[in-house]
Amino acid sequence: MSIKVGGTSVISDSRVLENVTGLKTVNSTSVLGSGNIDTSVSSSLATSFTLSKSSGTYTVALGSSFANTHVILVGTGVGGYQALNADSSGNISVTQSGSDDPQSYSCFTFI
Repeated sequence: MSIKVGGTSVISDSRVLENVTGLKTVNSTSVLGSGNIDTSVSSSLATSFTLSKSSGTYTVALGSSFANTHVILVGTGVGGYQALNADSSGNISVTQSGSDDPQSYSCFTFI
């Protein structure tokens, strides 16, 4: 038995959506169909570093593995964390506050 809305079938006897518009996609892929949507990441990268400088903005070279990725930076010198974008060489720009030297940081990304 199909399910109808306003006289129009929206779920067929075979339990398939039909005549339905405006559904969302995930990364341009329809969420209709069977099976699970894979939500895992393929890999992650992590590293740590220390800046023995006072407050200011510094360029930190993370390496080419971090190139063009979104990076989460964690450390007290940035007030907890910062979400940054690494450039095409894997560099990030860290704005450090406070004058407690040195400041230690951890950063990671998922690719």
